[in-house]
Amino acid sequence: MRSIDQDLKLWSRVGFAGVGQIVLLAIISCIHSSSEDGSQFGRPSIIVPLLLIAGTALAFLALRFALRIKKSQKPLLCLVVCVGISLRAIGLFTTPILEIDYYRYIWDGKVSAEGLSPYSYSPARILENEPSSELSYRHAVALSTKSESNFTILQRVHFADYRTIYPPVSQIVFAAAMKWFPHTASVQAHIVLIKAVMVLFDLLTMWLVFLLLKRLDFHLGWLITYAWNPLVIKEIANSGHLDSIVSFFILASVYLVTQWTIQEKSRRKLGLSLLSGVALGLGVGAKLFPIVLFPALFCTIARSRWSMAAWFALSFVATSFLCLWPMYQAISNVGHEASSVSTVSKQAVADGKEGLSSFLTQWRMNDVIFSGIYFNLKPDNPDEVDNRTGSPWFVVSSNEFRKQATRWWQSIGFGGTRPAFMLTRIVTMILFALFYVWQLIGIYWEREFETGVNFKRLTWIAVVFLFLQPTVNPWYWIWVAPLACLARDARWLLVAGCLLTYYCRFWFKTIEGTYHFAGTDYSGERLFDHGLAWIEFACIVAVVVWFYFSNRKRQPANGLELGR
Repeated sequence: MRSIDQDLKLWSRVGFAGVGQIVLLAIISCIHSSSEDGSQFGRPSIIVPLLLIAGTALAFLALRFALRIKKSQKPLLCLVVCVGISLRAIGLFTTPILEIDYYRYIWDGKVSAEGLSPYSYSPARILENEPSSELSYRHAVALSTKSESNFTILQRVHFADYRTIYPPVSQIVFAAAMKWFPHTASVQAHIVLIKAVMVLFDLLTMWLVFLLLKRLDFHLGWLITYAWNPLVIKEIANSGHLDSIVSFFILASVYLVTQWTIQEKSRRKLGLSLLSGVALGLGVGAKLFPIVLFPALFCTIARSRWSMAAWFALSFVATSFLCLWPMYQAISNVGHEASSVSTVSKQAVADGKEGLSSFLTQWRMNDVIFSGIYFNLKPDNPDEVDNRTGSPWFVVSSNEFRKQATRWWQSIGFGGTRPAFMLTRIVTMILFALFYVWQLIGIYWEREFETGVNFKRLTWIAVVFLFLQPTVNPWYWIWVAPLACLARDARWLLVAGCLLTYYCRFWFKTIEGTYHFAGTDYSGERLFDHGLAWIEFACIVAVVVWFYFSNRKRQPANGLELGR
């Protein structure tokens, strides 16, 4: 009786935390204000990211209470699922918070549904509506004027000068969503539909997390780290990011590999290894970065049977190739057209900048580690925004050293017009490769861990890869979140909360005036990029270190990290 009474108290505490999250999300939906088209965010309230961070704290407390429940976990599971679905339902019908990527998804979907390639023309070129003999271009222009909603959506696409960067599997999802949806429907209806599709993949991912927790006999309370994660809810249900598609395919592959390690019959093992490779390949076809997990899953299978690992690799490579080939072919055709058409048309094609290469070689955002290396390699240039008021406070190298480093890099034929950026790319890739080799050795040679898949190492690989990138947008955590849930390590829930600090950047952009610090002037978004972003990262490091030492002292029976 005493144990039952104790569990009832814990259930009530978990329930109060869940209700608290629902209330916080409702408050956010009331106070969040942005224009419908997202082009002018006005002065965003800094309270919004703070409330999201508060929601993370509530989810963390709920997790601690949930893991103490020792008896039947079915009532707990019902509570977790009900609150998780409620949070998503609220987010689905609220105004997206400082995000407009979904306009690109909608437009790409409409173009693909018409049988056109979304990689051929940038939205800006279609809006120009110039005379052209290209049937596909005229078809795209006609599509944009088919309804007022279509034209409005096209006008609101962000970075309109760039062609789309999203691979074919994501394009198929976009097209499926838009295929039978009426063009005359309101813009808001289009937004809700595309967000609903992303939420569907999110719910499928949550279902796979549950299946894995149950299959591996882990405590079902760990589902809270995904189902109630404010970052996941905000980025998918509210902002409609496509990363939920990627997350589903990654976890589907991990689930199949886990089943492979448990299965004993050779014929079924072969089928599971092939299917897991296909699932991961589809993930690459949705967004390129799941390729990072391929060596880890390959080693997971190879540690038992190399022949099965070879089948996994074959199905992965074949699926990835088939998924990405249309994108490569379309981009190549555009490049060929640019070299063969008239001068006027050449300019029109050139105006449609290649989005993927630009993203990989130019974009930087919320990138503390990358920018720390980058600015210590980049020579001062008064003509650039970043150097008009001096180098950032964390630059310790001399300008002469930076000039010599970039000059040497260009002298051996690398770097192009952005040698410091590309050199930083190389440095971070080397750092990640060294870390990855260490993790692969652990995955292959360790024989004593609880499951066939080492979720802790998989999570570390994903986390380190993310933080070494030049663009650390918080929605990239979506594909880390389910792995972190299965790693049963509560620190990653708090790290997700820290990443939500990114949304303070929009508030900092509106700050007027200049502030002097460490010999450099800062204003607007630079206050965030070279100030608050570093505090954000310091908090992440503090959380990781704190959990490392506290978990070394804690007995496994206490279970915050290892509890079942």
